[in-house]
Amino acid sequence: MNTYEPPKLNKKAFILLAIVVCVVGLLIYFSIFFPHIFNVIVNFFWITLLLIVAIFLVLGILVIMGLKKEVSNFLDIILEGSLTIIDAFDLIKKLYTKFIEILKDFLYFIAPVISMWIAIMIYIGILFLYKGVGKENDVTILTTVLTVAMVVAVGILNRPVQQEVLDTWTKQIRKRFKDYFADSFEIIIFVFFLTMDSTKLFFIPANLNVPLRSSLFGYDLMLRGADVTNQVTVTIFLVTAGISIEIIRNIIKLIALAIQYYKEMPKRETKILNIKESVRLSFVDAKDDLIKFIAFTTTLILVFLIFPRLKLYAMLITSLTGLLLDIGIPGRMSLKRTGTDLITRTLNKIFRL
Repeated sequence: MNTYEPPKLNKKAFILLAIVVCVVGLLIYFSIFFPHIFNVIVNFFWITLLLIVAIFLVLGILVIMGLKKEVSNFLDIILEGSLTIIDAFDLIKKLYTKFIEILKDFLYFIAPVISMWIAIMIYIGILFLYKGVGKENDVTILTTVLTVAMVVAVGILNRPVQQEVLDTWTKQIRKRFKDYFADSFEIIIFVFFLTMDSTKLFFIPANLNVPLRSSLFGYDLMLRGADVTNQVTVTIFLVTAGISIEIIRNIIKLIALAIQYYKEMPKRETKILNIKESVRLSFVDAKDDLIKFIAFTTTLILVFLIFPRLKLYAMLITSLTGLLLDIGIPGRMSLKRTGTDLITRTLNKIFRL
């Protein structure tokens, strides 16, 4: 079956054709909606043509009268003037090229700042929403929804992707913006969880700096996690459930990595040897990440114990959502890939892991 192949146009010819179409379209537009402007353009065009024709006829008459040398000198003057115009256009082209290069460098430099400001605006917007709802209502359900949404957003931003070839400046700027925005977004999530229940935030209206209400199955989540006199079993449950889910996530990742190693191994008569070897290799690869996980989780829980149990509840929802993302997004189940997210880098610096 014959397939139709559209004719290939030269890029410059295509641009020229596009300019002609745009000019014709503008003229038609002006002739319909702005006839006075259209008449001015047409008159200017005709006057220019009449001047060119008049100059042509005068030069012809001068040549006939024997003033060929004078006509030649006049044509030389016109030529030099045209060359000067060409030089001017060349200078404008160089200035435009230089401007574009400076603009590219500026956009590359400003991308982290823009990503940070966008993340800050998102933080303020989420905080205003949270405080506005919490002013009159219980915030447990809203905390659950916001936590799930933010964790899913971070999971999408940090999802494993194939390394892209950065062969254009737009791709370089896009990757730089994405990397810095992912880090900034992680920061604003952490800051949000720290400030979600604060009543002393100077950048929001005073009527929103009010104590929040949050309860789950009759248990008050606004009591401090370290409070052992009131409903201490709630704190124990939240901490135990959160850590248990994180342990399950890491065990699943360990198993997934062991399966990868098992598939890459040569077949033996005794499968148990391959199984043991794959488990051993996966544990060696995962050990550093497991140590980082233990350090980070312990630090986070110790910090959150100082604050209301609502933060521990949010941490539990975060862990549960992370487990679902591990199952739903291919590539997150493997600990073999090197972590480049902000949390991993921060742990490496703080705990020298």
